Amino acid sequence: MAITRDALITQALRVVGDTALTSRGEEWINNLLYEIESLGFWKFLSTTSTQATSNLVNSYAEPATYSKGMTIHITDTEVLEQVSYKTILEMRKLSETGSPRFFAMHGGNIEVYPTPVTGTLPTLQLDFYKNITVFTVDADVETTTGIPEKWHRYLHDGLISEGFQYVNDQRELSQRQRWEQDLIIMARENADYTKFQENKFDKDSLISRPEAGS
Repeated sequence: MAITRDALITQALRVVGDTALTSRGEEWINNLLYEIESLGFWKFLSTTSTQATSNLVNSYAEPATYSKGMTIHITDTEVLEQVSYKTILEMRKLSETGSPRFFAMHGGNIEVYPTPVTGTLPTLQLDFYKNITVFTVDADVETTTGIPEKWHRYLHDGLISEGFQYVNDQRELSQRQRWEQDLIIMARENADYTKFQENKFDKDSLISRPEAGS
């Protein structure tokens, strides 16, 4: 059953024993969301985007919602290899142009090599994990955050844990342990998706890296 932020907070505060802590609850639920985001590569945060390439342009702004875990491909068989920014700079000494085969994330940009030129200007297909959306107003939990309904009870546990800590309830430790166990369950249920994504893109590269001076 769908639930809104305020309804979830109210339910938790009833357990805490102080329903007047609404504004605190609004802070707590966002803190819980940031904690969840930091712990893994969540299916509900995975997304895609595209980036058109331009003649002699080798640096493109990362998506505004980008958080982590970027993979880039042109077709199912043309997957760009991620390398360090230092490696990209070394490669660029060769001044090779054409369809990009390598990329690095640096300074809020996607750096590619070789440099695209007219005639070889592919559209890059981006797969990544976006920033979690936190609440600014009351709204549906799943619609706003992407967290599936089956995990909303875990957010309830987390809110109670925050509440017990705030009011110095003796049940604080046991409730925190319950919340941490909830996170483990969520991560375990998400593990198969993470493994699938790794197998999809993180294969041994068959691309031969150009080397300056070779």
